Amino acid sequence: MGNYPAKVKSSWGHYWDEYVAEKEAAPEFEKGPTFDPNFGFDVPRKERVMVATQEEMEAANLRLHERDYCAHHGVAYRKCMANNMPWYWKCKHFKHEWMECEYEDAVMRIKEYERERRLKKRELQLQGKDPNGKPLDTKATERFST
Repeated sequence: MGNYPAKVKSSWGHYWDEYVAEKEAAPEFEKGPTFDPNFGFDVPRKERVMVATQEEMEAANLRLHERDYCAHHGVAYRKCMANNMPWYWKCKHFKHEWMECEYEDAVMRIKEYERERRLKKRELQLQGKDPNGKPLDTKATERFST
């Protein structure tokens, strides 16, 4: 079976890998992307836009953490719940669409974070540095290149 804890990465393991072991390559997620969003793509990527307006979200009583790119699904779900008051099961399709959109949004954010991390590592490698920002050891790289 192997060593089970070694295979499972805890939150501390993630913290260690991302912010201690490779601190220069870790993206600063509070500041947003530092690289061109179309870098590495042949065709420009489609920019995401909000479908629901501020007035619609306020009228549907969406909480602040629900006001994201999937808010239009939340507005439709809340409207369905208001129209079908005691029979909420009729709105399960709207809720499923909303949750699916939230899932896809989370996956997209994870992919963007990973893309930013890999581009930072690439930039450091092109500068001759390791993921911590220290100069690469030429003897170690020569040993592995032969």
